[in-house]
Amino acid sequence: LTCGLGSPSKDAVTKLLAVLGTIALVLAIIALLTGSLAPLSLLVVDIVLLWALSTVRHAVHVRHQPYAA
Repeated sequence: LTCGLGSPSKDAVTKLLAVLGTIALVLAIIALLTGSLAPLSLLVVDIVLLWALSTVRHAVHVRHQPYAA
């Protein structure tokens, strides 16, 4: 897989976001199977963390100059 800037980075934030995404998937499945409010509440917290961390990451991302043709 590649991103728009080339190959994806493998820094700590990328790994943390991947873990949070995996946890979100597991919590969604558990919430659907059990119908319990606890995993659904944890899923909301997880999605908010994913949103906040990715927004901050995009906000501090250094922009590259376009290549001259």
